[in-house]
Amino acid sequence: MGHRTLKRVPLNFNAPLNKVWKGYLNPFPGPRECNHCKGSGYNNATRKIADDYYGHYSQRSRRWCDNITQDEVQALVDAGRLWDFTRVPLNEKQLKDVLPNGWLPYDNGKIPTAEEVNAWSVKGIGHDTFNKSILIETRAKRLHVFGYCPHCKGKGETKLPRKMKKRYQNWRKHDPPQGEGFQLWSTTTGGSPFSPVFENAEQLAVWCADNATIFADYKLTAKEWLQVFADEHVLDLESSCIIVVKKEAEFCLN
Repeated sequence: MGHRTLKRVPLNFNAPLNKVWKGYLNPFPGPRECNHCKGSGYNNATRKIADDYYGHYSQRSRRWCDNITQDEVQALVDAGRLWDFTRVPLNEKQLKDVLPNGWLPYDNGKIPTAEEVNAWSVKGIGHDTFNKSILIETRAKRLHVFGYCPHCKGKGETKLPRKMKKRYQNWRKHDPPQGEGFQLWSTTTGGSPFSPVFENAEQLAVWCADNATIFADYKLTAKEWLQVFADEHVLDLESSCIIVVKKEAEFCLN
């Protein structure tokens, strides 16, 4: 998905195209990934279990996200996960209690087997990041190796000196200066100029007709671009959408 925004900037505005505007980049260094745990926050043994969760392409035999054990299933159930098994009606009485969202307001009493959960994981979307963290901790504790990185204390990043941390946290982004010019911006990378600056919307629309797409390789005519720039104009084109906020047109491109 991509985004474009129409901005009014000075006619002599010359920020580099397709490069994030300096006002959107924090100039002060922030926390860096911990070199010891590679940002995981785990000790070496637990990180090894975490790395094997999905398995590397060269070591797929070590993958275990869809080969969990019964104690790991129980940990998920105890944490209120696996609603596809525990929040669906199992009998007529429970069927009467189903909420409009399709779930029961309570657990149905079922404890799924590891085989059931593993089959569900393979066929469907599978476990999310919450399930993953629960499973990693459960397996590591069963193997008596669970622990956090002693260097970053489980945070996964280095600690900044107080003064550097304060400067990093207190920084606030600022928009480019406003002016009489018209320019198309991309917001997918934080905010960067996408087109040259033009004196009027008509000139920018002509440029967009030749150089910008609404999604994939689909282009609009200059007239259609002008409609996009118009205040409160909304375009719904197949899977794309355009949402105008005040006098800035921001639209998502699929």
